[in-house]
Amino acid sequence: MVKTLISDEVYTAVKTVAAKGRLLSYQNYENLAESRDLEDLATKLRGTAYSQTVSKVQRPYKADKLEMAFREQFAFTHFSVLRVSPQSELLSAYYLRHIASNLKTVLKGKAFGLPYEEISRRVNLYAEELVGRRDVVVRALSAQGLDDAVRQLAGSEFGDEAEAAAKSFKEKNEPQLFDVYIDREFYSSLVRAYGSASGKKNGDGEAKIRRLITLDLDSFNILASLRAKLWDLPKPEARGLLIESGIGVPIGLLEDMVAAESVNEALHIVERTEYRGILPREVSGVEALSKLEDGFAGLTYERAQHAFLWDEFGVSLALALVKMLELEARNLSAIAFGVEQRLDVQRMMEKVVCAKERRS
Repeated sequence: MVKTLISDEVYTAVKTVAAKGRLLSYQNYENLAESRDLEDLATKLRGTAYSQTVSKVQRPYKADKLEMAFREQFAFTHFSVLRVSPQSELLSAYYLRHIASNLKTVLKGKAFGLPYEEISRRVNLYAEELVGRRDVVVRALSAQGLDDAVRQLAGSEFGDEAEAAAKSFKEKNEPQLFDVYIDREFYSSLVRAYGSASGKKNGDGEAKIRRLITLDLDSFNILASLRAKLWDLPKPEARGLLIESGIGVPIGLLEDMVAAESVNEALHIVERTEYRGILPREVSGVEALSKLEDGFAGLTYERAQHAFLWDEFGVSLALALVKMLELEARNLSAIAFGVEQRLDVQRMMEKVVCAKERRS
């Protein structure tokens, strides 16, 4: 996807560690969450690594406009590291997530018959422009309805999944089906990239990368299984959502979740995995899935942060940074929406994924 300019692990590590040092702390997030309004939030952000990004946002400030800016900075930093990283297959695979995010927005908008102008306001093509992939989203965005958008994606890596998602949506009227199916292609690409990259690393290097990849695949498979159960998808369709990666949670256990009679029964099966510690208690259904998703996000942050403790060089540092940048963009977006809606600070901070180092 991107031509590497330099193939130097030392340079990449230095650039990655420098970017990691600019990430926001829990104390920073608390301060931002205490903002009186979005104008105050933007003023505070000018004292962080987001200064230039926020300065480009036109007043009046809106949470969705700020979210676009946060996503742009995430994409730019990801792209910058990707361009100087050797063995960049995995970083390129992760970059596909930016494109997938926009496609999900477009397909859901088309599914509900929203006009071009309304959908386009929710799409930012900056990430695609950086790597010359703008056309794939633009074709779907310019399409006349959902069926045409799916046809426009034929031949792209998302074509088959978009078609399957549209078919399932017409039967279930569940917009999150587009999220799951498009994400399935993203994670499938990640598995293929991991298979390619693993043959080029020694045993120790591969183990470090594997630790970072496994959690992503496990979280997708587990959450997809639970959502399929919640939406009452036919078992063959639910089984088809699973990615057989050969790492992480065994496919047999995931099939047991698909065969379970209810969401709660499927959740009990997760007790047999290493993720039993993040299982939500005393909640069920949609709320249980939301809390479990938050739990996976917390584990992702912990593993990414740990990478900077036990690795000096290597692709794992760059992967860890990408994960932390994605979570930072998510954290800032949640705070922006919370400030806009005048939510309680504690409620906003419950959605923040970060090391919990509170102010003294």
